[in-house]
Amino acid sequence: MYHYHWRNGAALDVATLGIGVMLFISPWALRYTANTAASWNAWGLGLTITLLALAAIIAFERWEEWINLSLGIWVVLAPWVLGFSAVTAAMWTHLVLGALVVALADDAQRWSDDSEGRFDRPPQV
Repeated sequence: MYHYHWRNGAALDVATLGIGVMLFISPWALRYTANTAASWNAWGLGLTITLLALAAIIAFERWEEWINLSLGIWVVLAPWVLGFSAVTAAMWTHLVLGALVVALADDAQRWSDDSEGRFDRPPQV
């Protein structure tokens, strides 16, 4: 029988998964599907962030958090890079959810460091 060991930072990955789903459904929920750049960015990045978070829940690897951190930065910058900053709902959705992905990925990295015991023992001299 398989027994899953819940690691310290897994709750952060669950939250990231939820944010990825919210980003994915936001074009329909907030009615900005007419803007193709905003919609396709939300669908593509929402799906990718969701799948990476799911992978991190199942089998954590540090690279998953680094990729989500990078994707979160892109989500924050996308309204200006792709030119949909005038679409208020899309801009705010990308800004807020992207910032949350960045913060959660950074925290997951820190939890990962802590679970490896790097913060509970003094540095080696």
